[in-house]
Amino acid sequence: MPSNTEISVSQLSRLAGLPTAPIIINVRTPEDFDADPRLLPAALRLDFQTVATWAAEFAGRDVVIVCQKGLKPSQGVTAWLRHEGIKAETSESGFEAWRALGGLLVRTDKLPPRDAANRTVWVTRARPKVDRIACPWLIRRFIDPDALFLFVAASEVAALAERFNATAFDVDGGNWSHRGERCTFDTTTEEFGLTSEPLHRLALIVRADTARLDLVPQAAGFLAASLGLSRMFRDDLEQLEAGLLLYDVFYRWCRDATEETHNWLAPGEMVDGLGLAETTPGPLIMVLQFVGFLAAHRAPCSLDPLLAVCLGALLTTRATFAPCFFWMFLGAPYIEALRGNKAVSSALLAITAAVLGVMINLALWFGLHVVFRAVRSFGVFSVGPICRC
Repeated sequence: MPSNTEISVSQLSRLAGLPTAPIIINVRTPEDFDADPRLLPAALRLDFQTVATWAAEFAGRDVVIVCQKGLKPSQGVTAWLRHEGIKAETSESGFEAWRALGGLLVRTDKLPPRDAANRTVWVTRARPKVDRIACPWLIRRFIDPDALFLFVAASEVAALAERFNATAFDVDGGNWSHRGERCTFDTTTEEFGLTSEPLHRLALIVRADTARLDLVPQAAGFLAASLGLSRMFRDDLEQLEAGLLLYDVFYRWCRDATEETHNWLAPGEMVDGLGLAETTPGPLIMVLQFVGFLAAHRAPCSLDPLLAVCLGALLTTRATFAPCFFWMFLGAPYIEALRGNKAVSSALLAITAAVLGVMINLALWFGLHVVFRAVRSFGVFSVGPICRC
């Protein structure tokens, strides 16, 4: 378990790519870096032996220090920074643990040169719409959080790139540009080795820039939001700052919310719950505990996620079974007397028929969603949706 000055790999990975991510400083030795010259997302590479010269640059910022194994170099730098009043943590078990768990790693052989302020400098055409906001977002969140972007007339991109030692992107004929139907965003993820399912999903949405609205349902809405955003700002840098939030939102959806449908279970999750109930010794009603488990998982609030899901499942179990047992014990002495009451017996028969109808409906619903990949509603005689197929 990490100490109060350490952050685990799983915790750090949840922060990677977010606007609230800490500054990651790589202090691996030259020998360790040469053996694997990749960096954690948005990490800076600095010499741990000269921490006294650069510590003040990170005043007021959250910092995570990464060395090869999370031992002397990173712990020493963390202690130094904390002495300077900087909120610093050590990455538990270091670079090796991150790599072992399959965390995103950035290829450094593709990194452009940095300026005197230790920033990468990028230049592209003015009046961005989609790709020229998408790429800066990707670079700021995963490559260089302090990257500088210059928006200029299309005819001046090449000249200014040469004059300012900047990297031109999303221009015809350049290395950092479209490749076939794939956007510059795709090119950038490939060049830096950023391979992950959330970024792949986001790349499909960004391809709305090439009029491929058929790839994913979200593309059309994303394009509309991007074009609307471009009409709201005359200043390209103001538009970029506003656009970063749009991409943050879509990235979080791609990473955490693709299965969420208005806070209710998706059909596949319902089938999972049924399978869980059928393969365990408990009753079929245990599907409800699965619902409580998922609800707590999606909204743990300030609780530890593991504690939240356990409490959610336990609370659902209590709410499901406590009333049943209460009425069973309360009515047990009167069962035999009630059997002779025709009115009560008729009511119980009606309840039994209703329960049977619910069971048939559930059987049809689960059967359709297991057999067919897509299920949609249709109506008959304009009555409205009465069946699903």
